[in-house]
Amino acid sequence: MYLKFKSFASILIGVLFLGISLGIVLGAYFENNELDYLIYISAFLAAIGSAMVILGALKKDDWFR
Repeated sequence: MYLKFKSFASILIGVLFLGISLGIVLGAYFENNELDYLIYISAFLAAIGSAMVILGALKKDDWFR
């Protein structure tokens, strides 16, 4: 499997967004704080991260090899 740098960077940034959103959810679960709206923001970050990982994986060059 050969990935261009743009695809690799998209996958890497998508995984970063997924990790940040998971950290927000776990932090809100273990800490009883007043910033409950961050959980809603983490849903958008998870959606963006998942889309970036999927699109980065689909943009590989070895489709016809």
